[in-house]
Amino acid sequence: MPCISLLFRHYDIFYSLVNETSLAKYFQPENEKDKENITEFDTGYKVEKAINWYTRETGIYKILNKSLRTQNFYDIFPLEPYIKDLSYQLTDEHRLFIAQQKTSNLTFYRAQLISKVELNRLKTSLGELLSVISFLSTNTEREREKALEFAISRSPPNDQLTSALLEISVDLNSTTKPFADYNPTLQAFSKVASINYNKWETCAALSDAHYKVNKLNLALENLTKCVEHQSKTAYTLIGHPSVMTTYRAIEDIDMKNKTYAKALIFTLKLLDAQLERKQLGHISSLTSSYQKLDDVVLDDSILEEALELCFKLLDDALETKLLQDILIASIYKTNVL
Repeated sequence: MPCISLLFRHYDIFYSLVNETSLAKYFQPENEKDKENITEFDTGYKVEKAINWYTRETGIYKILNKSLRTQNFYDIFPLEPYIKDLSYQLTDEHRLFIAQQKTSNLTFYRAQLISKVELNRLKTSLGELLSVISFLSTNTEREREKALEFAISRSPPNDQLTSALLEISVDLNSTTKPFADYNPTLQAFSKVASINYNKWETCAALSDAHYKVNKLNLALENLTKCVEHQSKTAYTLIGHPSVMTTYRAIEDIDMKNKTYAKALIFTLKLLDAQLERKQLGHISSLTSSYQKLDDVVLDDSILEEALELCFKLLDDALETKLLQDILIASIYKTNVL
């Protein structure tokens, strides 16, 4: 296995399900019940129980929904293995659910609190595409009254929120996202989303122009959408140019914010993706990524670690037989900082 892959795995394991305390340590929930739930998840999680963990509506449910709702990719990445498991199991349940249906159109209901600003935005967007980047729990049509009662029985905690009952119509002949009645005793479990891949790629390209400090938040918001979408489809996009574009843009944003440790992680992700392709036509792009380490190591707090990485990157370049003089010179230049 290439050195960069091993090195990247070192970062992933710290936040992954392999580490039995990883999620509890990373998210540090304040609620004692949530803390117990996440600790139990860390030590006893099984792939086949992915949906069951979500329907418990406690620790894991809360941090996953919050991460997707706020589109915080630093919180989404640690949850990526679980998101994939959840999607795969939901897809299996979806096949069983569809086979049992006698009609091609279904309606689901979801009661929830929503900000008044968001509600007004929805009212002015009638007939337009709505993309929901999250998992949703819903009630079936026969439980509509139950959902309505739930919506009107809760008092909003503040003046910025209001209760709403969402009606979701599904055409079984055209749906591309899985949903299922996971358990008759539980709410129907749905995932509703519509994502145009080309739009996210364009989003990353447009964000490339927003590197002024006062526009970093806007660029970061756009890139989060790219990362969240691509993390769900990583198994089909490994080495795809747009994946590398996204990593490079996030890397640059962290450099502008002087969050060098995070920039280093995305530099490694970018290098790993480029070396995965092993195509000589990408030498100039690959060299640029190595040169990024020159700037990253300016932060003294990670200097020693970054220098160690540089030597490993050199080994990896030699291992992939990318022996062009410009590439090797670039790596040596980084090593002697």
